[in-house]
Amino acid sequence: MKNDGLLGESGKDTKRDFADGADINIVPAWRETTGDSRVVVSIVDGGIDIIHEDLKENLWINNGEIPGNGIDDDNNGYIDDVHGYNFVDRNGEIIPHEHGTHVAGVIAAVNNNGKGISGIAGGNGFKDSGAKIMSCQIFKPNPDYDPSDPHSSPNISVQDDKTIAEAIVYGANNGALISQNSWGYNDFLPEPKVITEAIDYFNNIAGMYEGSLMKGGICIFSAGNDGVDKKAYPAARSQVVAVSSFAPDYAATWYTNYGYWVDLCAPGGSSPFDGKYSYIDGKPIAEILSTLPSK
Repeated sequence: MKNDGLLGESGKDTKRDFADGADINIVPAWRETTGDSRVVVSIVDGGIDIIHEDLKENLWINNGEIPGNGIDDDNNGYIDDVHGYNFVDRNGEIIPHEHGTHVAGVIAAVNNNGKGISGIAGGNGFKDSGAKIMSCQIFKPNPDYDPSDPHSSPNISVQDDKTIAEAIVYGANNGALISQNSWGYNDFLPEPKVITEAIDYFNNIAGMYEGSLMKGGICIFSAGNDGVDKKAYPAARSQVVAVSSFAPDYAATWYTNYGYWVDLCAPGGSSPFDGKYSYIDGKPIAEILSTLPSK
C-alpha cells in the first residue's frame, strides 16, 4: 500500500531493495475515496473465506436468497448463492482458498478495524463503507494434493472453459461492476471463444440496473507469470485491463510477463532474486501481506 523506502531496514543491509514511492499511491487515492458499497467486485478465482474476520463485513450479499434452504429463491438459476457461487461443485457453499482469499483482502479487507490489513477499497471503518466482494469460485483446494508427486495438483478446477465463462457472466448478471481475474492461459494462444464472449458480455451488461455508478463493466486479468515479453491471453485483449507487477524497488518482478500490451503495473511480491529481496526471520521481506483462510 505504501512504500517509503525503509521497509527493508531490519538490522540487515536491505534498504537498496526498496524505493520510496514504489507502491500503489494509495494515500492520495484514499483522500478521494476509501471505497463504496455500491461497487461490487466479482472475484473469479479460488473461493473467498466468507467467515474471515477482516473480510466478512465487506462480502456481497444476495438479499434475494434465503441461506441454506435448498431453493433458488430469486430465480436466477443458482441455489443458495448468498455470497456468490461455487462453480466447481455447482452449489452455494464457497470453499476457502488461499489465492482467492488473498486477492479478496487486497481489494477490500475492512479498514480501520484494528485487524489484519487494510484493503484498497475496504472503507473507512463505518459499516457498508467499503466495496463489496463476490466469490465466483472456479477452483478449490485439492484435499489429496501430494507435493512430492509432480502429477498432483494443489487445486481442483471447473471442468471446462464454458463454466469459467459462466462464472464471469454470473458477476455481470448479479450486480458486479468489476470482474477480477488473476489467471490466464499458459500456452500464449488466444483464449477460447466462449471466454471472449463472456468478457464482452461483462463489459456490455454489467451495471445495467437502476442506481448503478456506471454503465458497462471492467474486466481485469493478470499479464501472467512466465517472465517473458510475449502476449498472454485473455490479458492481451484490448477489451480487458492487463496487469503486470513490479518489485519494491520499481524493477519488474522476476516472474511477470510484460510488453506494450500491458495496461497497468502494480506491486507484486518477490522471493529472493538477483541478490535482492532476502529473507528476514524466515520470511521474504518483499511479500504482499493479505488475508488467508482462517482455518
